[in-house]
Amino acid sequence: MQLLDLPDELLDICCSRIDELIEPFDEDAYPTADQINLEALRNLRLTCKRISPLVNKYLFSRLVLRPSISNVLKARAILDDSHLNPIVNTIYLQASLNDDRGVMGDRPRTIWDRQDGDVGPGVTDEEVAEWYCELPATFKQMIGDIGKFRNLRRIELVFDYNVEGRDRDARPKESFKYRNVFFRQLLSALNSPEHPASRLNSLSIHHLQDWVNPDIANSNDFKALLERLDVLELFIASEQCDACPECEIWIPERYDFYSEQLRRYWLQPLAEIGRLTHLKLYGSIPWGYLPKCDLRGLHFPKLKSLILGNMNFTHEWQLEWILSHGSTLEALALHHCPIIPHIETTLSVDAEGYTILPTRYPGTSRGRRPVASRSKYDSRWHDYFNSFRTKLPHLRHFALTHGQWLQAHGGPGYAASAFAALETWQAEIRVSRYCKMTGYGKHSYEHEVTR
Repeated sequence: MQLLDLPDELLDICCSRIDELIEPFDEDAYPTADQINLEALRNLRLTCKRISPLVNKYLFSRLVLRPSISNVLKARAILDDSHLNPIVNTIYLQASLNDDRGVMGDRPRTIWDRQDGDVGPGVTDEEVAEWYCELPATFKQMIGDIGKFRNLRRIELVFDYNVEGRDRDARPKESFKYRNVFFRQLLSALNSPEHPASRLNSLSIHHLQDWVNPDIANSNDFKALLERLDVLELFIASEQCDACPECEIWIPERYDFYSEQLRRYWLQPLAEIGRLTHLKLYGSIPWGYLPKCDLRGLHFPKLKSLILGNMNFTHEWQLEWILSHGSTLEALALHHCPIIPHIETTLSVDAEGYTILPTRYPGTSRGRRPVASRSKYDSRWHDYFNSFRTKLPHLRHFALTHGQWLQAHGGPGYAASAFAALETWQAEIRVSRYCKMTGYGKHSYEHEVTR
């Protein structure tokens, strides 16, 4: 029997499992499994006319859109193709240029529109745009037409992994203003009166800056987007100071975002709408305790999958919040979410043991040692596991993993590895499942095995 003698149903299974049918590949030529799968699908599509339509849905279901003229022209061709357009259901949208133009000197970084005039006589518009690191006009037009993909259901928006505070002049690749303009234009395109993305129900944002623009959050376009979401995945990026970690206690954005803005503008509206089934929350910094993130009172009545990354467990209410979704929760994954039995800090704490942010530098008086505040959390992982077993009756998949969370931080591949798919994780028991927190500002962990 030859391959083409198989019925379409079996051929479709072969296309979907192409990664298991191909031979081992050269890692230097194909660094990732996704690349080798893509190349194999392209070759399989060209074998014959019968197989080509079966491969199309795996080859074109996910469209990669970058600020490159060549990339945009390919995307435009797919958009205008009556056969390929309906196949696209996911768009990976890269928000900025993928090179280092404008990183050094006084030239601006990536911008949506330049406001200055020409840089000199006899310079073409293309040269001016390249000098200013302006997004290609064709790319901006493509974003405006994104709702024309008739079966678009998911957006994966990827910002740059470096963020800087609004009041600091470090000139990141993507300024705070640029991120706002880009997101506002995307929201406008998704809610276009002529061609809205009415089937969109899944949003994933890599490196969402830890600050919310109230004007955008209160806009009709943003509210309309939230009303359609069944799936929300946020990887929250915070400014970090590697040279002076203790100074991070004075970075206000992270505390404002986790303590108020995340709940007020993202989670609370989704809880009130009540249709969210999948929630994934990651942070580039440890979160939950410092900065504090209080999720008490939030309930998602249809939540089936919950994934948390880099969150600290320090209070019993956090476990109870997870258990409150026991009537619907089917999948739970905790990625680098240690229990912290002991916290020692030179800062004051409130009645619940949460750190009170200082109003001045927490130095010591002459001749006096700082008074250490200590808090203790008695629950252990065996308590959590027992609660999951008895109070999450519908749980079908559970993952507890730590991995190399901080190893790749600061590189382009960091989010891709840490923001991994739930299905690739397994339950692991590692020493780092418990940590001891000391100091203030930058979390200083000491692995601690607690009996």
